[in-house]
Amino acid sequence: MTNTLISFGYATAHRRVGPALLARQPAWVWSLSGETIIWSNEAGCRFFHSKSLPDLLGRKFRRISPATVQIARMGRTARAGDTQDAVLRFFLGMDPVAVSTQLTRISLASGEDAIFVEARDWSDEAEAGPRSKAAVRFAKLFSRGNESAALITPAGDVDQSSDKFRSHKIKRASLKAVSNFSADDAVAVALDDGSVLNAFAARDTDGEIAHIFATITAASDGLPVLFNQTPIDETDDVEDMERADDAPSGDEAISNDPQDTALPLVGTDESADGAPLVASSDTPTD
Repeated sequence: MTNTLISFGYATAHRRVGPALLARQPAWVWSLSGETIIWSNEAGCRFFHSKSLPDLLGRKFRRISPATVQIARMGRTARAGDTQDAVLRFFLGMDPVAVSTQLTRISLASGEDAIFVEARDWSDEAEAGPRSKAAVRFAKLFSRGNESAALITPAGDVDQSSDKFRSHKIKRASLKAVSNFSADDAVAVALDDGSVLNAFAARDTDGEIAHIFATITAASDGLPVLFNQTPIDETDDVEDMERADDAPSGDEAISNDPQDTALPLVGTDESADGAPLVASSDTPTD
């Protein structure tokens, strides 16, 4: 799942994808073959009735399903930046569902091309709940998949994080450092335990950083680290990301306390080229 989360981060950092991170409308980034989902927002995960984002990212869609065929065709014929409106037919269980979408072929900073699919006028407000809780629901999707992921604010504070991410102890100065993207959209920081904090900027439609998606990996699986741990004075605060004993756990709550040691790392040039892509509805198979 490590490489999958790094791919998820690169997709998050794409200028077309970032604004959809906490949007109410479902959105996905599909592989060019149409057989796998590289990225999904919380609404997109809910669309497929998946309670774990890692599970959705690991799902294989049938090659012969209408959506897969359509996306694969777009992957073969479209160029980066091409966009197209399309009505996609998905199968949710045995029920066919038609969704109006906009498809764009995009190029990620990792060198991978993919298809960005945004749903239009899809409504399930009852399930979505308050918009203010979108970040909480997003973090829960990673807790259920037992993966280390978090949303960090532009100021360098942990907004929401998964249980596994919370198990790390992070110096506040390191969180501040990882938020220093300047013009870059991807940064890696070496942690005290030898692992790496990988961070990707999710920008809004004005190009400003709205959130930072972060995941912790082994050094061999993460982005290249350009800097070592920033020296921290003994008097600096250390944030313990483990929740207090009386705090709710699991789905009941997601802590907002910052908790990672990070060090600014690599910036990746992000391709701003986005191209509409054709997507079709597919029936996921386990």
